Amino acid sequence: MVKKKAQLKMQEMAFVLVAIMIFFSLAIMIYLVMRTGSLKESAEELRRQEVQALSLKLADSPEFSWSKCSGCIDIEKVIVLKDRRTYRNFWGVDYLMIERVYPNYTKRECTRSTYPDCDSITLINNSYYGTPMATYVALCFYDEKGYNKCELGRVYISEKEVK
Repeated sequence: MVKKKAQLKMQEMAFVLVAIMIFFSLAIMIYLVMRTGSLKESAEELRRQEVQALSLKLADSPEFSWSKCSGCIDIEKVIVLKDRRTYRNFWGVDYLMIERVYPNYTKRECTRSTYPDCDSITLINNSYYGTPMATYVALCFYDEKGYNKCELGRVYISEKEVK
């Protein structure tokens, strides 16, 4: 009789241990599901911040910078740079476009022949890219009289979205 009672107690203890293990494994799985859901959002927000920081760094890079102003983009350099295929993968982005915001210009792509009567310069346009992020910058150039002239512009830059 005592042996059967001891066996019954051991079975009860084994069932309780299995139930506790199942409970904790379910709790851990729920926590991991919630954590991975917010992880994608965190990665997307981090990507947005990196893209904005990259667009501000581009304005100070030698390929873009206006010599008389820190953080200003030389629009004439960018138009010349558009024709250079060697810079397509230089910045590691999928989309890079500079838009002249103010004053308003004709809605067309800038090339050497259409400049200064144009409003956008697309440097990199891969077939698939994420949602472009915009950052305001100053676009500077020399006018026909040789004076410095700066306008308001936006840099659109995008990397592939996190999946």
